[in-house]
Amino acid sequence: MQNVVKASKAKSRWHGAEHLPRSVRLLFTVVEIVGEGLRRLLALFSPFWRQGQSIPSPQRILVILSLYLGDTIVALPACRALKRRFPNARITFLTGAPYILQRNPEIDEVIAFSSPWHDRVRGHPHHTPNWLKRLMRLPLYWCKVLKTVWREGKRFRTFGFDMAIDLRGELAHALLMAVAKIPVRVGVENAFGAFLLTHSVPLPDPRTIHEIDYCLAIVRAVGAEVDDKKPLVPCPPEAETAIAEKLRQFGVTPDDFLVVIHPGCASAPASMWRPEAWAKVADYLIRRFGVKVALNGVANERPIIDAIKVNMKETVIDLCGQLSLPELIGLIKRCNLLLTVNSGPMHIGASLGTPMVVVQSAWNVQRWRPYGDNHALIVKDVPCANCGFQHGCPLPVSCMDMITPEEVIEAAEKMLQSIKQRR
Repeated sequence: MQNVVKASKAKSRWHGAEHLPRSVRLLFTVVEIVGEGLRRLLALFSPFWRQGQSIPSPQRILVILSLYLGDTIVALPACRALKRRFPNARITFLTGAPYILQRNPEIDEVIAFSSPWHDRVRGHPHHTPNWLKRLMRLPLYWCKVLKTVWREGKRFRTFGFDMAIDLRGELAHALLMAVAKIPVRVGVENAFGAFLLTHSVPLPDPRTIHEIDYCLAIVRAVGAEVDDKKPLVPCPPEAETAIAEKLRQFGVTPDDFLVVIHPGCASAPASMWRPEAWAKVADYLIRRFGVKVALNGVANERPIIDAIKVNMKETVIDLCGQLSLPELIGLIKRCNLLLTVNSGPMHIGASLGTPMVVVQSAWNVQRWRPYGDNHALIVKDVPCANCGFQHGCPLPVSCMDMITPEEVIEAAEKMLQSIKQRR
């Protein structure tokens, strides 16, 4: 069991582009050179394209993330820092997980946003293994991206944003800010499309720092800072009541020791662990400690939940597809131990302080490990760590395949014994 995976020595002009074909990186370089030249020409005639100008006190700030549950959670401290820096500004957050922000006092407005460049269902064409299919899908994909950017960019013009901050370093986000005619555009220097920004922030390789610190480093460029880096995830009382009632229907009382297993990770399939391994862990914990085990996942993770149940000899509680997001938060707060992979529920557990055993892939562990204490992290220190292949490992045996049920059982036993001693 390792706590830290060393950063890869691979270098690239753009963070995360090391695994792309050389021809694609060459195309990136050409576009960057042409784009930067055009920006400098336009800057002679319009301040909109000039970089490094002083930043006036903004009245309306747009924060762009438009990603998944876990990504939104780890961005919360950056939002807190922005609100403290600009207390009179109206902060709007563009995200794919709006609920997490709706009860947040640092956020004035939330825009739910589903973008083609973060489509979990149909996926990004760059993640298609077959190069011919990938090539055929790219034109249609970019048509969707540009259409979305143009439509939403024109819509955002009506909001009157005078500053926008991209926390992800996406080309589509840089295009969106430019189309929306936002005068101050802040983003990552080492990102493709940085020539569209007015203030590009030089950052270390994101594989060497946690995502919370990465987001904070971006907003620090506009003078925003915060001491408390812990994300605060709301858990309304009605959600706790609802999950208590659902658990009661499965025979779980408030005095029962509850272990929750969340094995899925839709945004990073390379983080998934073997169903038969989860089954062995669950059977052991039920027999050894007499705990009640609940399997949880969203509806489209039904196959992995069923595969775990097929390989089990003991009876478990099946909550797959039955919980709303507030109820999921309530479940993670209620459970005594959470077993999971790198996922949104992992970040919820870290925020709530729930004891966890996390089985994590080495593809980017330093950036996406659970933040804080009260967890055991199981990850293999392999030579190919920080490979960036979150959508699939090209090797016959992945780092997740190397993790054994015995390692997880040992970590869970230590956590359970410690928890029971405190009770």
